[in-house]
Amino acid sequence: MYVFRIHIRPQGGTADMRTTFDYCLRNGLLGVGWRTNSQHNTKNWDEYFKGASQIHSDLQICKYIQKWVSKGDLIWTRDAEGQYYLACVTSDWEYWTSPEAIELDIDVANIFRCVFQRVVIDAVPGKIVACFRASRTFQKVADNRAIEYSKYLWNKLSNEQIYEIDKSKYSDIFMMLDDEETEDLLFLYLQSQGWYVLPNSRKGDTMSFEYCSAPLKVNRTYAAWGS
Repeated sequence: MYVFRIHIRPQGGTADMRTTFDYCLRNGLLGVGWRTNSQHNTKNWDEYFKGASQIHSDLQICKYIQKWVSKGDLIWTRDAEGQYYLACVTSDWEYWTSPEAIELDIDVANIFRCVFQRVVIDAVPGKIVACFRASRTFQKVADNRAIEYSKYLWNKLSNEQIYEIDKSKYSDIFMMLDDEETEDLLFLYLQSQGWYVLPNSRKGDTMSFEYCSAPLKVNRTYAAWGS
């Protein structure tokens, strides 16, 4: 099985993200756009591709989902308010739209069925949070620790032992921390070792961990610290 991350950020229709995500929740599905002019639903990839390729020049995301996503996979996503969800896939790819989607102009048609569980932010691993910074719509989660933890979390949230877990792969506390939490932990340690740390010296546009700090024994001398 695989674990993926998907952005629900519609671009091909007029429906906004909130409307689109609510539609996904109500209908128990996730997916992407690349709609055809036909309202005919199908599970036949060749049939869909024949019609869609006359309209869209690039169907790589749809092809990727059709090839790789299958029943039992787990998908991380989040809504317009930043609420995280973990979804368990219950079907293969299909091209599916509905009267509701047509009426609201919702750009989700290359879909897979799934069951959702809400996840509080404290239970979302930092590795998963970081995956949402990537701009591409759909991506595979490659970190083995995050994969094992996702399986463990689904078992816990669903109250079913669906997945076998290798706990040794997610026993690392740092997997659970995002970049800011990792920085905070590191700088708390520096302070415990007798360093001054200036919180406002951490900048959001800095690629590395960075604070302005200095040892207590140094008077009015500050050094930029980074890694």
